[in-house]
Amino acid sequence: MLINFNIDLQTFIDNSDDMIGVFDTDFKLLASNPKLADTYFRSDNIRIKNGVNMGSILPSEKKSFWSDQFTRALKGEIVRSEFPYEGTTGQFYYMENMYKPIIEKDEVKYVMQVLKVITLRKKFEEKIQTSERTYRHLASNIPNSDIFLLDQKFNVLIASGTELRRQGIDPEKFVGRNMYDIADEFGLKLLWEYYDKARNGIDSQVEFTHGDDFYLDDIIPLRDDKNQIDGYIIFSKKITEQKLNEKKLEKLNQSKDNILGIVAHDLRNPITAILGLADLIKNDLPNAEKYIDLINRSCKTSLNIITELLDISELDRSDYTLNKESVEIIALLKGLIESNKILANDKELDIQFVSNTKSLFIHLNQNKFSRVLNNLLGNAIKFSHRKQQILVSADVQTERGTVIIKVQDSGIGIPENLKSMIFDKFTKAGRKGTEGEKSLGLGMSIVKRIVELHNGRIWMESKENIGTTIFIELDLPKDAVIQNANA
Repeated sequence: MLINFNIDLQTFIDNSDDMIGVFDTDFKLLASNPKLADTYFRSDNIRIKNGVNMGSILPSEKKSFWSDQFTRALKGEIVRSEFPYEGTTGQFYYMENMYKPIIEKDEVKYVMQVLKVITLRKKFEEKIQTSERTYRHLASNIPNSDIFLLDQKFNVLIASGTELRRQGIDPEKFVGRNMYDIADEFGLKLLWEYYDKARNGIDSQVEFTHGDDFYLDDIIPLRDDKNQIDGYIIFSKKITEQKLNEKKLEKLNQSKDNILGIVAHDLRNPITAILGLADLIKNDLPNAEKYIDLINRSCKTSLNIITELLDISELDRSDYTLNKESVEIIALLKGLIESNKILANDKELDIQFVSNTKSLFIHLNQNKFSRVLNNLLGNAIKFSHRKQQILVSADVQTERGTVIIKVQDSGIGIPENLKSMIFDKFTKAGRKGTEGEKSLGLGMSIVKRIVELHNGRIWMESKENIGTTIFIELDLPKDAVIQNANA
């Protein structure tokens, strides 16, 4: 016997956009709308009408699928499911089904079926999922970067990338949170201004620092087909290496400008002197020998300038390699002291050498390291007053596995405001010696670079008008043979 439905419920069934049927407990159709009948006909070529038992007309391969869900509903369960459905006619759908029990006096009397075709929605979801997978794959493979997809309220929908993971942070933890709050948590409220611009429809780009790193964020509003903003994307990239390279390039440009200035200024004086002396020789041949000696000095000055410029250029090359050999350092120090005594004698200076070892072989580039010691001795002589003493020492510290070489003078010393610049290229700390000796301002930067290429350490102690001591610490070889000074 067919159920006598209220007219309002029947009207609802007939006019619903969904497919609706009502069954008794034997799976007999009591009421339905045309949409349900039409779908069964198109998918499985079967005609349904009120009074028919669905279990008897469904294709055998489909019967258990529908019957199992119906049986669960008879037990009082609301059964919901989504599934792909291919009918016997070849029609394919994504379906969403609900079996809802209708209970009277604690007993299931009827079961209502609400069936929807969700093919378009499912394909759209699959498209979104594919896009999201592509998006995540892209974001996860761009080095040093993160991508955030936001909704209209600036809440994070998707977060992925490599930079946050490098810091030990899972980007997924930000999903569902507001981007303003996230920026505040990281101490980056400065980004709020650019978020506001994006929300006003303006593409924004901002460069900022976080910790020791530099970042560049692009904040872009996304628009729908009606040109209305319906979300945002933030692409954040760490640009620390780029910024460091820019600074290095700026430094190189500054170095180039300094070199050009030095070439123009410092070489002009000796070359002008050479030209003037050459004219004097023409007009004063009897005194030519005196002029030639002055020309020789001017040429040596020019050559020293060019040598220092070439040296610093060579040592700063990233591919520069220092070739080392086993060198007896005590003998080397004594030999360099002797070669500098001629210059020292001109100022009546006394150079003394002390060491706690008679002999010590270490790995050095003898030519380059000789340049270091000659420079330090030259500076000690240059900045000492007449009749003062210069002390050179070599102190082997076996417990540290190092040797410390020290060059100490009692000269003019270094003012506090210049100490931090001593090892800079083209330093403003360069001063004239006690008798007017000139400085190019490259010597100590070359010294530092050569010491570092030997894996050594260099530092200084100085007091103005009291003197300066330069220390160089070098590692001893593991097989170093040390002969004590009193042996």
